[in-house]
Amino acid sequence: MDNGKFPKQSYPGRMVDFVVAVLGGGVGAAPTIPTNGTFTAANSTFPTAINSVSRTTADAPTWVSTGLYTVTYKHALVNAWVTGAAVLSAGASPTAALQVIPTKIVPATRTITVKVYGPTGTLTDLGTSDMLIVDVSAVDGNLS
Repeated sequence: MDNGKFPKQSYPGRMVDFVVAVLGGGVGAAPTIPTNGTFTAANSTFPTAINSVSRTTADAPTWVSTGLYTVTYKHALVNAWVTGAAVLSAGASPTAALQVIPTKIVPATRTITVKVYGPTGTLTDLGTSDMLIVDVSAVDGNLS
């Protein structure tokens, strides 16, 4: 079958799409998992039902160095890739115009590493009201 004719055709194995969301902890601090609730600009909440960030203590989101974060997702998947990432204003004192660039995803450890840049192009930490949201697609089977 010509896959070019059917770009939305399923992959072998089950296709999985999920979102990972964490709330900035401020300068030099690890992000936290947002409180359950509807995401709006007026609060720092995100729906737990669709947030696939790992909630185990051993897998807590980490601050590695200025603007560099590692987040663990809860799904054990053979193949995973980031399809988009953004830093959104989630409260009263967000940092303006941040850009996030995913730099590594390791399905074996379920980790995503990202760099966060400020408007001047320098690495910067997430503010306490900045929410990092990463969209991930994956396949739970081996494609080879």
